[in-house]
Amino acid sequence: MKSKILTLILPGILLLFLTSGCFIKDELTNKKSFVKIELTGPLKNGVFSIETEGPDTNFIYASGLISTNTETNLETALLTFQDDTQELYVTFAFPTKTGLNELVYDEIDEYISVTFLNEELILVSKIMSLNISKFEKKENLLSGYSGTFKARGTFTGTAVYVDVVTNEEYIHILTGEFEYHPF
Repeated sequence: MKSKILTLILPGILLLFLTSGCFIKDELTNKKSFVKIELTGPLKNGVFSIETEGPDTNFIYASGLISTNTETNLETALLTFQDDTQELYVTFAFPTKTGLNELVYDEIDEYISVTFLNEELILVSKIMSLNISKFEKKENLLSGYSGTFKARGTFTGTAVYVDVVTNEEYIHILTGEFEYHPF
């Protein structure tokens, strides 16, 4: 009788532990994830934003994960905001720490990119100051995997579009802010 009860209860307990380890309760669940950018340049001008609230939809979402460079063993946060109705994507790759980061065009490990799909326009940070005012890793207690995070920051600098045919650079001024809450 005890073994029959254990075979019924044990899988339920294991499932509870596994799912509670995978879905970490964020104390800021009512917060929005958002990115707001202001862009000035020869090809594109304006103020653009992507905001998510609650569960992601098929059209608007934000996702983040932490990747480790196998050569340097340094962690990089990868963060993407996407709005399919605007055909706008904003992507960040930055060190997993608070403080000021200088993002330079030739360094592929750390960058900000802004993509307007309908115009086939991709701007990548050329010289960008990214100030991460809040960064908190969220770890899965069972596996120890630190794949998600919360973050807040501001950025200002220049972004470039390079014409692949003429190799001409089109410099834009890019400023903005973001906040990311995974759940």
